[in-house]
Amino acid sequence: NTVLVSACDANQVAVESQKVGHGLLTYYLTKGLAGPADLNKDGVITVEEAATFARKHIKSDGYEQDPQLEGDYVGKSFVGAVETTIPYGLVKSVSGKTVKLSLGKKDDVVEGSIYTIFPSDATQLTGQGKGKVKIVSLSENKSLATLIDGAVSQGDKAVLYAKPITSSKLLIYLEDPITDEDSPLFKRFAGQLKSAMTSSLKKQRFIQLVDRNVVPDKFIKTWISKTDGGKMLKVRMKVINVNLNKSWQPYEIKSSPGKLAEAGRKLIEKATEDELKMGYVLKNLIAIKNPAQAFKINLSVDKEVYKIGDTVKITVQPERDCYITVLDITTSGKAYVLFPNQYEKENLVRAGQRFTIPSVGDYEIEVGGPPGIEMVKVIATTKPLDLGSLNPDDPNSPIKFFSSDNLFQLVDLPTKDLNLVPVNQWASESVTFKIGERNIYREEREPLILPMLE
Repeated sequence: NTVLVSACDANQVAVESQKVGHGLLTYYLTKGLAGPADLNKDGVITVEEAATFARKHIKSDGYEQDPQLEGDYVGKSFVGAVETTIPYGLVKSVSGKTVKLSLGKKDDVVEGSIYTIFPSDATQLTGQGKGKVKIVSLSENKSLATLIDGAVSQGDKAVLYAKPITSSKLLIYLEDPITDEDSPLFKRFAGQLKSAMTSSLKKQRFIQLVDRNVVPDKFIKTWISKTDGGKMLKVRMKVINVNLNKSWQPYEIKSSPGKLAEAGRKLIEKATEDELKMGYVLKNLIAIKNPAQAFKINLSVDKEVYKIGDTVKITVQPERDCYITVLDITTSGKAYVLFPNQYEKENLVRAGQRFTIPSVGDYEIEVGGPPGIEMVKVIATTKPLDLGSLNPDDPNSPIKFFSSDNLFQLVDLPTKDLNLVPVNQWASESVTFKIGERNIYREEREPLILPMLE
């Protein structure tokens, strides 16, 4: 009767996330067993529901990790008699307008969030409440807030009302180059290469270099070796994705010793256009989550694995009337606003309506590749997002698409339109799918060869 829940399949790596402070499976099982994993809302959380909840949220966070079940798990329950409640914290003390709350970083509290205050004996934690406070500082287990409206007393309950939506830089760790020879000459080569690459990375406003004590989003490894009879140097670089089973994209360039610094700059420029900008956008779109959303969106695609040239159908079903915006973050370095578009301009979807995109025969969504993992992000709002403010690559295209620096607009839009919007007025959901083989990162990719520098 034993049931084994493992963090991933045999071809994957189980991730310890610095952000959540736990292994991802442990974190989302714990979150789910508090109530949200009761997917069919029958008051019981089964083993399958808990694993499905964890798998879905791990995927939506951008991690390539599939929790597995073994044993006699069908129909087995983790938790019975589930009662879903609105999460709240307690007011620990009040001094003038300074309020101490029992909520901290462990509760996903962020500075600038606004909480509604309800009386200590309140059981219905909805509506206007008796006051509002704004978080000004926080630690792991508590936070300090300022009273901005109404009244507050010790023992009152605090419920999230609105949170700031901000962007985070892409964290990169640049390792010291590895050389063929342990000689003063090659040590000098290594120093020149790293200095040039560091300078190039620092010029990018969306990148933050970190040391080895911080878990990065990507880390960069380089190797320097002699080639062509010792007349030229070959530099190999790998940009390694921490979340995706430590998969990597290799790059390669040959240069004369005198142009080694230029070679380092060229490698970073190429990686920036090919994947670092998209990595920044993907990181921030994944992070757009409503921790207390009042309505759900069911989101799915019609396959788990697609071949290049296949067509994709996306289905959304919201629990309330809302405006749906669908973003597609591709593996090609482009991102699309798939919906609304020139073929389907009306994006108000009714509560319970099962809406499939495309819903008209005027267009198809075709998988372009290359092999990798593609993400679809849905943002649902009670008021339309300001999509008219976007400046796409081709304004005449019926479906807006963005590349290079234009990609950053897809981060700026939600940080502007969702910032401090009440949490009961928006929701988000995401889904990922594979392009190519099911285990797309099992083999090393061919390096991208840059032009030689003589």
